[in-house]
Amino acid sequence: MSGADSATSPQSEHAQAHQPVPPITFLSFVYSMGTSALMLLGESPPNLSHAQEIIDILTMLETKTKGNLTDEEETLLQEMLYALRVKYVEKASGKKA
Repeated sequence: MSGADSATSPQSEHAQAHQPVPPITFLSFVYSMGTSALMLLGESPPNLSHAQEIIDILTMLETKTKGNLTDEEETLLQEMLYALRVKYVEKASGKKA
């Protein structure tokens, strides 16, 4: 890396740090939690207890928000929970996905 590159790198990192962050929505929250759980299940070895905790949180949200979600939110939550539960059972039983 040249001296010029290293001189601009901290500035560009600083500029990126001040980029506006999109607002948190229910959809982005569910997606974030779900992808975190999928990553935990993909680890070697998988972190089943932490993934189960996230599945339980999303299940609680599904129960507590019943009848108050948009179709898109409800669909994402249901599909995410289905995918996580299937993956969890595969990993917990020792099957290869």
